[in-house]
Amino acid sequence: MDFKAILALILPLITSLSADKEPTTPPVTPPAV
Repeated sequence: MDFKAILALILPLITSLSADKEPTTPPVTPPAV
């Protein structure tokens, strides 16, 4: 499985978790590769 594909799946989860813990934290955007 492609590493970028894995990031695409995991990043939204991390973003949602971070949003739950710290609402003031801006959503993490995937790096433009």
